[in-house]
Amino acid sequence: MYVAVILALIAVFHLGLRKCAMSNTTDRILSDFGKSAMALALRLENEPDFGLIEQVFIENHIHIIQSAYSTWKRRQLSKARGE
Repeated sequence: MYVAVILALIAVFHLGLRKCAMSNTTDRILSDFGKSAMALALRLENEPDFGLIEQVFIENHIHIIQSAYSTWKRRQLSKARGE
């Protein structure tokens, strides 16, 4: 059920992307990322037998995205505060 809620939120986000004025490259990257996230969420919902390498691969990529996004967000907040 948790995955269904996440998938619904991602679908709503994708609809919002189409209404935003983003570059084609940004739109494509976010769309591809969303599709990949949905595909992985569905795969995890079915409880596949992932080996250690697959688990580490997933965890590393989640960490990379989270780290890059956190850094970007801090820069945006600094800009907003005029720092």
